[in-house]
Amino acid sequence: MIDAAREAGTEVTFDAYPYVVAATYLHAVLPSWVGEGGHQATLERLCDLALRSRLRAELEETGSDGFHGSPSIGRAS
Repeated sequence: MIDAAREAGTEVTFDAYPYVVAATYLHAVLPSWVGEGGHQATLERLCDLALRSRLRAELEETGSDGFHGSPSIGRAS
């Protein structure tokens, strides 16, 4: 959505607060299975090209559950 908005001429940025309170981190937009087993396991999954392809497809089709088990970010209509 950010790329599409930029291509349409809208100035768009994406940011996260650098502190814990009210912060949003990468795991908030990743499905739960990516984070299973902690940070090291997450990094290993993100380095795996096959899993990155699966992740990309899943995020485009169903969105993310933000590690909470309930999809909340879906594909733009």
